[in-house]
Amino acid sequence: MTAERRIAVNQLPNTLADAPVMDDAEFTRRARDAETPLRFSTSRSGVSVPIERPDHVGRICADALRVAGLAPTDVHLNLSAPVPHSSGWSANRGFYTLGATSLNRDFTDWERPVEDGSARTATVVSSIPGKMADLAEEIEAAYGPPEEVFPALEIGAFAGQLLRPNVRETIESRWGLSETREFYGSSEASMIAAATDGSRRMVPLLNHHVIEIEVDGEIVDIRDVSEPTEGEILITDPARSAVTLRRYRQGDRVRVYPSDPIPRITPLGRADDAIAVEGALLHPGDLYDAIHETFPEATTAVTYVRDAREPVTLEVFLEGTSEQRTDELYEALVSRQPALGHAVGERPDERLEITGVNDVRELPMVPETELKSQLVVFESDREEQ
Repeated sequence: MTAERRIAVNQLPNTLADAPVMDDAEFTRRARDAETPLRFSTSRSGVSVPIERPDHVGRICADALRVAGLAPTDVHLNLSAPVPHSSGWSANRGFYTLGATSLNRDFTDWERPVEDGSARTATVVSSIPGKMADLAEEIEAAYGPPEEVFPALEIGAFAGQLLRPNVRETIESRWGLSETREFYGSSEASMIAAATDGSRRMVPLLNHHVIEIEVDGEIVDIRDVSEPTEGEILITDPARSAVTLRRYRQGDRVRVYPSDPIPRITPLGRADDAIAVEGALLHPGDLYDAIHETFPEATTAVTYVRDAREPVTLEVFLEGTSEQRTDELYEALVSRQPALGHAVGERPDERLEITGVNDVRELPMVPETELKSQLVVFESDREEQ
């Protein structure tokens, strides 16, 4: 029986009824007051989150790894974050529960397998995409190209942020990976879903969580959607006292796809990062995919959203290309978000502006720190600074 089929057979019943939704403030208060042996900080807020049962977290992570096709024979290179964040700890806990071997603790300990001679045995690497791209340069400066230092690596397992297409390709090339797997999770709820292949349609771990979405004020179990549906995700893990019989608002938007035996979910980015174009919501995940599909040669993209005046205009700045392709980008966006067709109308060139640049870091609206490979910058956010 496959991991996906086992999840389908052992799904948790949704008995939440009218249980309330827990927001960040309430979760923070409960986490602060809880007495637990282990606490880890969330990557987004830095709030200390209680881990009541490490074995439970291990089982969740191991199930996510099984869904992704990993096996007890794999050897794990851990490039996830160290304590007080949970990702490095939980990654090793998951591989240990799976029966696999981990060579190091976290990304601060990456030299250990190189120095003890075990680096050549690593078959899978886990990390946040941005951190793995940074470490490639550090490893090459110290020991040589990562694909030569870790020659047996085949699979990259990524979580913690949207894995943008061009970042995926860059990491695969720098590390010599043959394939990647995405995971969706958080410190508050551990692993939530895992991809079975390189696509972004992930299998939700419904044997551990009740997963719902809020659509126009109505809460819907993801198992009850009959067509692709978007909403803000709500997560309940009955085995954790901090969220028992309460729905935790993750703050992310997801798209749910009906499927047999269980649905799939695709993370779309933070709910407050969505771009409203005449009421049609364009999410970062769709924007990144559409830009990469239209401009596969572009290495970096920044989208500047002029939201302080009507009509909302998107200015897309691209490194690595000077071609416009406005109509092609518009069609790629509409294929992912059909409502844009009504919002933009027949003149996309009046709402989309595409410009080639030598270096996006020189753009006046780009933050001086924490530049990622692709950004969405809102004019209103810049005005508040």
